[in-house]
Amino acid sequence: MQLEHTANGIDVLHGRQHFTTYVHGTGLPKVILYPFLTPGGAALTRPLHAGPGVDKDHPHHRGVWTAHGAVDGVDFWEEYKPDHGRIIHKEIRRCTSGDIGRLDTTLAWVDATGLTRLLEERTMRFFPLAFDGGSAYAMELEFTLRGHAGRAIVFGDTKEGGLVAARVNPSINATGAGIIYNSEGLSTGPSAKEPEATWGKAARWVAYAGPAGNRAGGAATQATLAILHLPPSFAHPTRWHVRGYGLFAANPFALSYFENKIPGASHDPAKSGAYTLPAGEALHWRCVVIAADGRPSAPQLDAWHGQFAAPAKQQ
Repeated sequence: MQLEHTANGIDVLHGRQHFTTYVHGTGLPKVILYPFLTPGGAALTRPLHAGPGVDKDHPHHRGVWTAHGAVDGVDFWEEYKPDHGRIIHKEIRRCTSGDIGRLDTTLAWVDATGLTRLLEERTMRFFPLAFDGGSAYAMELEFTLRGHAGRAIVFGDTKEGGLVAARVNPSINATGAGIIYNSEGLSTGPSAKEPEATWGKAARWVAYAGPAGNRAGGAATQATLAILHLPPSFAHPTRWHVRGYGLFAANPFALSYFENKIPGASHDPAKSGAYTLPAGEALHWRCVVIAADGRPSAPQLDAWHGQFAAPAKQQ
C-alpha cells in the first residue's frame, strides 16, 4: 500500500487504486477517513455533500471517524452548539508504504476554550485482503486515549458517540436493499423497520452489505463495510449503535439507551454505561475496518476476527 502526502491529508493507494484518505487539513471539527472505497471502486461511505439520493440529516456524519458526545461534559460528536469540542490533528509520527502501509498520528481532543481534554495516539495499518468470492481493503485502527496532564476523564452515557464510526452510503443501508448482520446471528433489513434487531447489541463484528450501485461503470453488485472489534481492547465485545438509515458506530457507553431496546427512546436513568478513565491510565481500542467487493459470509468474518485478534500486524 502506498501512502502519499496531499494538501489536506494522506492518500492511501493500492497500485494506483484509491482506498481512503486521512483528512486533517480542511478545518473540519474532526479528523476523518474519506472516502472509503473497495478494490472495485465502490464508495461505502455517504458523500460529504448532499445530492440526489443522499440524505441531508446528521451533517456531522462524515466518512469514518472517532468521537464521543460526552467527554467530561464536552460534546465531540455533534456540531450544532457553539461550545462543541474539536478533534485536531497534531503530528505525523510515522508514514511508511509497503505490503502493509502504516500511518501513526497524534490528535488532541480540545474543548471550546482551547483546553485539551484528551490526547490520542493512533496507529493505522492498511492492507489488501482476499476471500472466496471477493476482495477487500482493510484498515487496522489502534489508538490510546489519555487525559491531558494526567487528568481523570469521564466518558458519559450517551448514544451519540462511536470509538469508531461511519455513515454508510445509502446504497448499502438497511432502509432499502441493504442488510446489517453481526457475529451473534442477528440481522436488520432490508427495508428495516424499528425496533432494529442489531441495535445496541454486543458483537465481535458488524457488517452492512448491499448493492454497490455507485461503482465505476454503474454495476449494482454487492459491497460490504464491516468493522471487527478486536481484543485486547476496551469493552470487548462492544455494543453497537447501528441504524437502518446508515449510522454505524461502536459505542460501549450507552447502556441506559441500549437497554431500552428502541432506537431513539429516552434513556433509563437507573442504568449507566458511563466510564471514568483513571488519571494517568489509557483507554486502548483496536479494530479492523473492511471495505469489500462482494459479501463476506459470517464464517469468513469470524475467521478474520480470529486472525486479527492475534498480536497486531507489524510493519
